[in-house]
Amino acid sequence: MSTSGLSWLEYNIHILRNDAWYPDAIEILTDLVKRFVERQRAQSRFTHWHYLIESDRCREKSSEIHVRFQGNSTDLNRIRDELISELNSFSVNRSLTVRDGAGHGSHTGCHGNRNQDHTGESDKYGQDWPLIVEILQIGSDSALEILSVGKKLMTYRSRQSGVRDPYSHEYYLHLPANQLLVEP
Repeated sequence: MSTSGLSWLEYNIHILRNDAWYPDAIEILTDLVKRFVERQRAQSRFTHWHYLIESDRCREKSSEIHVRFQGNSTDLNRIRDELISELNSFSVNRSLTVRDGAGHGSHTGCHGNRNQDHTGESDKYGQDWPLIVEILQIGSDSALEILSVGKKLMTYRSRQSGVRDPYSHEYYLHLPANQLLVEP
């Protein structure tokens, strides 16, 4: 599918980092982002989507989830408005500090920078950019599925709840890394 003439929307959801690793991030990803993406996909409102978690540019001690959608401008405006509305409701219902707004609230931007438009990185990656976007989308969809199943783990040993670094969780990293030939 050609992606010429399509725009990008990046929405940055602030998450707090406490003693545990992003205690609210998994809930935000599985209960808000995953469900939101599924609804938008069912309405064919975007061509591609993906998310990344990076350092928060506004509150240097926290992090943020960059949720990105590629599509036409009308659909992206609808996606932004609906995401802001759902994020605000989600935040109020759970007493999370991730609502949209001025100051330290969640916001649109580019790589976490407020009031900048994300344009993709085709200028950097050239003809490989559409494939990179596809890899990012597959990774994001897969990660949300893994996190959703992981929330159902019942025993302490399975959850590895004492592990602060999620990248060392043997179920979350070992299996996909092994299947991608990254890990021997």
